Amino acid sequence: MSPRVYPNPCRQDEIGFRVRGTVRARVGNWVFQPGRASTVATVLVLPFLLTLGFWQMDRARQKVEIQAAFAEQAQQPPASLAEVNPDDPASRYRRVIATGWYDGKHQLLLDNQVRDGQPGYHVLTPLRLTQGSAILINRGWLPLGESRRELPDVSVTAEPITVAG
Repeated sequence: MSPRVYPNPCRQDEIGFRVRGTVRARVGNWVFQPGRASTVATVLVLPFLLTLGFWQMDRARQKVEIQAAFAEQAQQPPASLAEVNPDDPASRYRRVIATGWYDGKHQLLLDNQVRDGQPGYHVLTPLRLTQGSAILINRGWLPLGESRRELPDVSVTAEPITVAG
């Protein structure tokens, strides 16, 4: 009795590989042959990565709109703070003028602020308005002294002051 011969389920591809439903490609001596696990992982992760890409493009569009609104409001003359409604979206990024007194007791030095490669502080001081409320004013940047134990002198005057910005 002669042995039975079964047909080979594999076929030969155009570059000489014997394949059985797998994808193979050759670049020089390197053969690309992804496995099932990596193919499944790619199929599962690809929609998430595409969603992130579209999200980034949407954020870029939103930032362009914000920059345009900021540039438009910068062209307008400053308005009195009392005239501006903070709940109105049209007032967003509007330059204002306010009058009051600096509250030196509640002043803050925002540390770890770098300018032109030099560390320093932003000076944030509340401006007490005549109505009794307060707004926080960034009075600028000061360089770091010899050490953080020696804070810069940022005294304020007790006289009324008008600020715009």
